[in-house]
Amino acid sequence: MNQNKDYFSVIFGKRRDPYFQDRIKKIVRPIILEYIKAKGLSDTYMIYLIEYQISAAFGVITLWFQRGEDLSKEELIQLLYSISNQGIYNMLGLF
Repeated sequence: MNQNKDYFSVIFGKRRDPYFQDRIKKIVRPIILEYIKAKGLSDTYMIYLIEYQISAAFGVITLWFQRGEDLSKEELIQLLYSISNQGIYNMLGLF
């Protein structure tokens, strides 16, 4: 990660260029949609869920980067995994 810090600052830093995030979304979105189609799920509704998930992950990674990487990479990955699988309400004990 440290060797790619300049690249990550362009994607996740305070002066990030939204073009890069849009480009990554355009690459990732079809991969996820292909997986969903293979499972026999409709992509009409799923495209919104995918956008939400990708945008949320970008937001969390951006915050982590701006806070000086105050969690280890492993903790960040675990946090993203937990949020994705448990949902924020369950993690906060609201359900």
